[in-house]
Amino acid sequence: MKISFNWVKEYIEIKENLNVISKFLTQSGLEVVSIKKVNLVKKNILHLIFGKVISFVFNFNKLKKITVNTGRKNVFIFCDNLLNININDTIIIAPIGIILNTHNKKKIKIKKIKIHNFLSKGLICSKYEIGINSIKNKILFKNKKFIPGSFIWKYFNTKEDFVIEFDITPNRSDSLFHIGIARELSIILSRPIYYPFINQFKRYKKIIFDIKVKIIDLDYCPRYSGILIKNIIVQKSPNWLINKLYSINVNAVNNIIDIINFVLHETGQPLHVFDYDKI
Repeated sequence: MKISFNWVKEYIEIKENLNVISKFLTQSGLEVVSIKKVNLVKKNILHLIFGKVISFVFNFNKLKKITVNTGRKNVFIFCDNLLNININDTIIIAPIGIILNTHNKKKIKIKKIKIHNFLSKGLICSKYEIGINSIKNKILFKNKKFIPGSFIWKYFNTKEDFVIEFDITPNRSDSLFHIGIARELSIILSRPIYYPFINQFKRYKKIIFDIKVKIIDLDYCPRYSGILIKNIIVQKSPNWLINKLYSINVNAVNNIIDIINFVLHETGQPLHVFDYDKI
């Protein structure tokens, strides 16, 4: 089981260094088997840079030849005509030589390609190439102003974290999640634990929930509850949520899938999401 040290510190004040904390937890029966330093920037974006569109030309066999300012020099890059790019737009460039892992885990090695006697030196990245989601031809920073040639990872509020891996015995399922570890430390260190604030969530009695939950076997499932949430838009999760999941090696998918994974690793409570219209 993997736990983010920064994540745990959101629930309890920790003054001691990580080595001391790991010894305390191991002595309490939660054996720490490894500690790994991580940078909360997805490796896929470490070498990507910003570029500024100087000009573009159509009609290259359904391709668009774009002149891009990459900070040091201007280069030609070819892309699909469907990619909605205009002059002075800020775009993301994958330079020659790097390997991208796309959303469907396909690897793309960036090479020089000769098209109509012009060398295309790089790849203009959409959310798909960066690995964020399956939407192609969707530029991430299209209209924002960044310095050409600067690395895009600086945009992501990055910080150092440590991932602690535990070997949890079957009798300690109470510590298979972040609040469980914080609760254990609260007892060891004699400090208060700060649970997530949920008072802003309100229940509206006027919502009609006409789906009945029937439990067939009470021995295996003594309780099953459900709630109806309306006006949901499936989209990319915010960076804070993506970074939390990434720190414990969980891939981000979308805001719906990511939030149930977040709740599971925060509280230990598994959740299932169903489309109301398809039940």
